[in-house]
Amino acid sequence: MQVTPSSLETQLRPHVNSALLPHWVGKAVNLPCRTAKFHDNGSLTVAAADGGHVSVRVIKVDEPALAQTYIDITGKVLNATAIQILAVRGMGFDLDMKLLNDTISIIHGERFPKNQDVQVLDVSDPYCTAAQLHRSTAPTSPHTTAIAPNHTGTTL
Repeated sequence: MQVTPSSLETQLRPHVNSALLPHWVGKAVNLPCRTAKFHDNGSLTVAAADGGHVSVRVIKVDEPALAQTYIDITGKVLNATAIQILAVRGMGFDLDMKLLNDTISIIHGERFPKNQDVQVLDVSDPYCTAAQLHRSTAPTSPHTTAIAPNHTGTTL
């Protein structure tokens, strides 16, 4: 499956560290990291929030954000140690990576539902009935959460 910018808009893109990459192969993620080394072949090695090294396939080497020490990469996970960059955002020259990694660990911990357990309903869809909404908000397992936007576009 090839990830395109238009399909990125509809995918959940969790922030991950290097230890979580194997769980997201083939999917889009955000990888906050510190730039470590640029290679002659146009690739980049970064240190993820947990300190693990990740190889990054760079599409546009002259991206201004890559000049910053800390960046947030949106990309497709190729394997347990590599990601294909689709977009990058500069995060400056000073960032508390330990705090960032602690936050990522909490997000992916047992307290929150996993990606595959989240159901997204579009209540603006004329075929989304009240019965569907009621069924989706009554979780079938303790780890299922339903997200449905209300009339203002925010979530219930």
